[in-house]
Amino acid sequence: MIAPSAQALGRRLSEWRGTQQMSLGAAARRIGVHPTTFQRWEDGRRPYPRHLEAIADALGADLATVTALAGPAPRRPCRPAPADAPVLVRARLEAGLDRVELGRVLHVGPATVYQWERGNTRPPEDLLPRLARQLGLSREELDLALADHPPCRYDGEVLPGLGAVLRERGWTRAQVRDLLEVASSTVFAWETGRTRVPSWALRRLATACGTEVGELAACGRRRFRRPASGLAALRRRVRMTQREAAAVLGVSASSLGRYETGRRPVALPLARAMARVYRVPLAPVLAAAGLAPPPLLTQQWTEAQLPTVLADLRQAAGASMSEVARHTGVSHPTVRRWETGESLPSAGALATLELQYRLGRGRLTALARSGQERAGSRSQSRLSAAGSSSPA
Repeated sequence: MIAPSAQALGRRLSEWRGTQQMSLGAAARRIGVHPTTFQRWEDGRRPYPRHLEAIADALGADLATVTALAGPAPRRPCRPAPADAPVLVRARLEAGLDRVELGRVLHVGPATVYQWERGNTRPPEDLLPRLARQLGLSREELDLALADHPPCRYDGEVLPGLGAVLRERGWTRAQVRDLLEVASSTVFAWETGRTRVPSWALRRLATACGTEVGELAACGRRRFRRPASGLAALRRRVRMTQREAAAVLGVSASSLGRYETGRRPVALPLARAMARVYRVPLAPVLAAAGLAPPPLLTQQWTEAQLPTVLADLRQAAGASMSEVARHTGVSHPTVRRWETGESLPSAGALATLELQYRLGRGRLTALARSGQERAGSRSQSRLSAAGSSSPA
């Protein structure tokens, strides 16, 4: 359809091409269209709105002047709509628009316009003023026509603090699920800010809480941070992320998260490793993890306490006698005799246990050497006493 007012822009384009001594193909490439399209513009066809800015740049004119030369966009003649057609369809046909033209103005596809007209989806809130203007409807008439449409995907807003607000007002997640008749996973996504909270759900929650929608939304926009646990605070003091600390400690990031939130107990060897990595004494780590250190492990050890120390170390690590036996390369009864004091571990076995329990080097082997030296001195004294009492 050729608009009479677009002939002025066509003459201007023809004069510009002649002044620049450009061929039809060169002028079309300058604007970014096919030569046939440029020829139609010169013949009086109105360009699409998306091409007007490129034409204004080529002519060296402002966009308002080029739009005035192009004239108003042509509209199809009004055609009657079926009697049972939806309100949006009747308004579009009366405005002389098809779905492609309406979608081009709103920057959506014709399939999207079709879904709006069928009542399958609702247009976003930011498009409603332009849609009402193109259809020749008031905002109230358009809202009435969209009253039965399901909420738009982008309707509502993100409220990361909604869960904390609802907990403060005494609403559990199960109660919210029953009130709104949605799945628990949907409520979780709304309360944590992973998806938008629809307007209808926010209005129903505000009514149930006895507050205004704006007040509930304002409180929900604030992001509430859970207070950091003691272990997490120690980790952040040395400016380490969970992934970095987990790599140094030899555990996964998810396991470290469970330790910090108290969902998994912290073993004593891991607590020692945390104290070393976080550069703090062992006592703050044990207090943050909610562990009471065994009394014996907080004292200076003597060789007489070696069996009890070995038993306490194994129990604090959460290991069985069989596991200690496999790690040190001995039998289960041998480990039992170590812990009952019937026999002493070798220096190599004690060094292996120091590595297994993450002790300082020499903590256990020093006790064994001290015990062996005293045993040797007592044997030597008995031999000397026996030699002195024998007859000449």
